[in-house]
Amino acid sequence: MKKITILSILVAMLSICFSCEMDEIDDIEKKDTNLGQIGFKGSILNANFGNVNVVANNELSASSIIDDGSYVSHTLSLRDNDSEIRILLSLPPVKFNNDFIDFTKVEGTVTTNAVKTYYPISLVKEKLAVGEKPILSSDTEDPTEAFRILVLDDQNITSYTTELGFDQTGSSFRVIDLQEDIENDADLGSIKTLIATFEVNIKLYKNDMPFEYAGDFTGILKMKFKDNI
Repeated sequence: MKKITILSILVAMLSICFSCEMDEIDDIEKKDTNLGQIGFKGSILNANFGNVNVVANNELSASSIIDDGSYVSHTLSLRDNDSEIRILLSLPPVKFNNDFIDFTKVEGTVTTNAVKTYYPISLVKEKLAVGEKPILSSDTEDPTEAFRILVLDDQNITSYTTELGFDQTGSSFRVIDLQEDIENDADLGSIKTLIATFEVNIKLYKNDMPFEYAGDFTGILKMKFKDNI
């Protein structure tokens, strides 16, 4: 598939396999129990991400490229307020208009309406289905099918990322569990939520010139999506 550019804007033998699979599931369940509903357990560079004072959120994002059109996406976030480390996960963008749109000159309802129509929770659920997921890298053939991860250290004002063109040889990123739920919102009433559990093993790069390799991001990550638009 041709690459495109997107602004910043994956009977004995059966007995053995079954046994290995059950061990893996048991291990994942133990890790999930330790995390609770949201959180991260693992290693992010030298950061000390805690799970006591953690806040989950999701927001909308939009980008537009001349001669390519306009896109919308959802970004899930997880912030440890003690260490001031934030983990942002951008879902694959979805094209909603063939024209270039300058989002600085239009009302926010343009993005909101586009998301409601072209990126509803049903599609979010599809994107977060259990399985291996592609991460933006030098091997990315279609950026509209890839996830992007950004780690921000708000205390030291530094950030690390995965981007189109960066090496991710040997990396893996997969959803190992997806749960649906309903929760009450003070303003919106009952809203649908998705809680996704990821197994992460990727490389992070400094989000600044010369974009050098900074270290690995490995572990179990649980994030929440709220259908609150």
